[in-house]
Amino acid sequence: MRWFSLICLLLGGVAAAQESVDPVVPVPAAPEVSEPAAPAVSEPAAPEVSVSPIPKEVSGTITSVRVEGLRRVEEAAIQAAIGLRAGEILASYKIRRDLESIYETGFVDDVVVDVSLSEDAAEGASDSAHPPVVVTFRISEKPAVREVTISGNKKLDEDALREVIDIPAFAVLNRSAIKQNIQRMRDKYLEKGFYLVEIDPKIHEVADDVVELEFVVKENKKVRVQRIDIAGNVAVPDGKIRRYMQTKQAGILPWLTN
Repeated sequence: MRWFSLICLLLGGVAAAQESVDPVVPVPAAPEVSEPAAPAVSEPAAPEVSVSPIPKEVSGTITSVRVEGLRRVEEAAIQAAIGLRAGEILASYKIRRDLESIYETGFVDDVVVDVSLSEDAAEGASDSAHPPVVVTFRISEKPAVREVTISGNKKLDEDALREVIDIPAFAVLNRSAIKQNIQRMRDKYLEKGFYLVEIDPKIHEVADDVVELEFVVKENKKVRVQRIDIAGNVAVPDGKIRRYMQTKQAGILPWLTN
């Protein structure tokens, strides 16, 4: 009887377990699966509005690409940065790409893009999917550098620094060229042991679209090597190795040595 009652208890537990499981099975979350489909459709529509600066009525097939507003910069330098070509379909991402490329030349202060229907477009062409259009980049150049001056230099004379400056008079102000010139001037100071030199460019407006570029030098103190430690040498003494080194210790009286 004891075994019989134990079996009954087990069977009753299984039945109870089945009863407790049965209500859970017929409650699937299947209807909720379709919910992610709604945002998947609406998400691409949002950026479409913000990334289309070109009006629909003037988008189409490019007939020509023009550059206006240049005075000192050669048109070939700007055209080389433009990827749009006649015959291709206009797209907003292509204009953004070319704007970034034009700014990277360093000659441009501002750019305005104009897209208009081609003058020789046939009547009714504007109603087609890709009407002929003209893309015009209106450029505002950076000012011209009338003169380059240097101030604050004492340990290096101006002639030594001007040897590495390659910004001619009335060249277009170019940030990239300024950085390159500063690096070459710093290299000159590094040769003399001035590792802490600071060179800041100052731009002074002289007239309309004309500026004066000044390199302000702060030399700071010369860096001297107080001691050179050599490790790992067993057979050759430190002094003999130092003789073949270009870098020397400053010594007790550093101002009397190189």
